[in-house]
Order: sequence, then structure tokens, then C-alpha cells
Amino acid sequence: MASTPASGGPDYSQFTECIEIPFSNAEGGTPAIDILVNGKEISKATTSDGKAVGLDTGSTVFALSHDLVPDFPEDKQGLKTGEIGYTSGTTWQGHWFPIKVTFDDKKGNTAIAEVSALVVDREKCGPVHYMGIRFGDVDIASGQLSEKNPLLAIKQINNNTVDNKTFRYGFIMRERSIIIGLTAKNTESFKCTKLPADTHEGRKGFSNEPPASIRLNNEPWMHGTALIDTGVNHMLLYTTQFSGDESVPVGTKVTMKFPDENSESPEYSFRWPAENEERGEEVPESIEVRKSRYADKMWVNTGGNFYSKFDTLFDAEEGYWGFREGTE
Repeated sequence: MASTPASGGPDYSQFTECIEIPFSNAEGGTPAIDILVNGKEISKATTSDGKAVGLDTGSTVFALSHDLVPDFPEDKQGLKTGEIGYTSGTTWQGHWFPIKVTFDDKKGNTAIAEVSALVVDREKCGPVHYMGIRFGDVDIASGQLSEKNPLLAIKQINNNTVDNKTFRYGFIMRERSIIIGLTAKNTESFKCTKLPADTHEGRKGFSNEPPASIRLNNEPWMHGTALIDTGVNHMLLYTTQFSGDESVPVGTKVTMKFPDENSESPEYSFRWPAENEERGEEVPESIEVRKSRYADKMWVNTGGNFYSKFDTLFDAEEGYWGFREGTE
């Protein structure tokens, strides 16, 4: 790939520090990484269900079973209670507790984050080790980065305190790894767009989701926002052209562009195959179509298959999102 600076976003030329964490699962599904929590390893080898910590771009809470957190007190008095529910019906309940997370690139480099995690009462659910890293979980107006997203709470790299002159808070999601910290080199070839303001319920940050356009076959383009969700492998489309059919006919071509159809950035597209047909890695396992609540705005969850073809960037300091063709 040619060396081309990121376009449409900030100047990253002064930033040089980052760390790339490889995924520990090569079989697909929600990407996972090995970490240390207060010095205790959490990996496929150490958890009761044989899974490492999942990275979910569709949620915003870092949740762990209490037996995975050293020093978590038996007496929870004084700890704030917390709960998170998912559309799947899963509910996690527990207490917020400050922890240190150590990331290791398996090459001798480490980064340490300090965050509040939702420590879940084990008796109320199965093993929990899930890191929600959804875009937009910051208050850009006040300059406060997330206190719950470890990727945005890095305090040290290789035992040295983070220097804001050389470290840019943000991350790059790739097919087989995640890069923490944005630099001139690792942001090459990204097409960036400013995330729109989000004032919902008094929030002063920016929207969780980038603007996008999508169309089916040669129908008119629909405009709205997209969630690139590593937590699922299916696509969910809330369409403004709903016909009553919640499925997509075999042979339908699905095409997406960011931030809109007039962009010069590459398109994400695929043909929806028959059940017995071989499908590319970029094709979701299923597509569900529903009617949008708005006459002029669609919403789409692409699912994690998107990352088989593209990388995404999130700049947490100025609220930019970017994507490029995959570099792995």
C-alpha cells in the first residue's frame, strides 16, 4: 500500500507512540485479546469457558466476573451498583470497581490503562469478560476521555507515563489486531470524517456512529448512520424503503459508502448468496430488514464481517472516524 497520509482528519505527524495487540482467536467471531487485570491473566487458558476478553464495538461497558478481579472486596459497601442489558436479553449486574488493565503486544511492549469496570456477581450469570469499546463514549466538550473504555484510558506505555505530545488517544480496529494510539504511520491511507454532534439527553460528546449511505441493487441511495459491530456476524438494516419483506432476496447486491455515495472512498459491497452457495468473508451470516422509524433516515449494523476487508479508525480526542481497505 502506498504511503498516503490520512485525509479529512487531524494532522498526526507529531504522534509516534502506539501498541498493536494481536487477537487471540483466529477462528473468527467476536475478536478477543489476552490482558492482565491487576496483575492477573485473563486469557483462553485461564478462563473457565476457554475464551479471552471479547472486544465489542457495539457496547460501551467493560464487564468482568468478580473472580477475575484480584482485590475485589467481599464487602461491597461504598461501591456503586451497575447494570447493563443487551437486546439479546442478557443482563449483567454488579458493582463499579477501579482496576488496572495491562495490554501486551507479545513482543515485549506493554501499555497500562486505569478504568472502572462493572464487576459482575457470578451467581447471576455465566463467565463474563467483555470489553465494550463503542465509538463516541467520551465528552469531547469537557475534554474528558472515557473512564470505562480501557483503550481510551492509557496511562503508561513501557512503564513510561503517556506524553500527550507524542501519544494520540484513539484506536484502529483491524481484522486480526487492534492498535491503541494514533500515529502518522499507522493512520496512512485512512479517509476520515467528523462524527456529528450528539446532544441526546444532554450529552456534549459526539455521535457513536459515522454517517453512511446504502442501497440494494439499483434502488435509490438511503442515508443515515452505521454501526460496525464486532459483537455480531449478521447485518441489521432499518430501511426507508421497506416493502414488508424482512429478508433480502438471493442475488441482491448490497452497497455501502462512507460518509455518502459521492465519496471517493472505497465501497463495501457484496452479493447476497443462496443458502448452499459459498460466500466471501465479507458477507454476513444473515441479513434482517426492518422498517426505519424515520422517513428519511436509515440505520444499519453491518456486523463484524466488515473487518475482513476494511480497517476503521476512531480519534477520541477530536471525534473523527475513518476507514481504509484492510492492511492485513
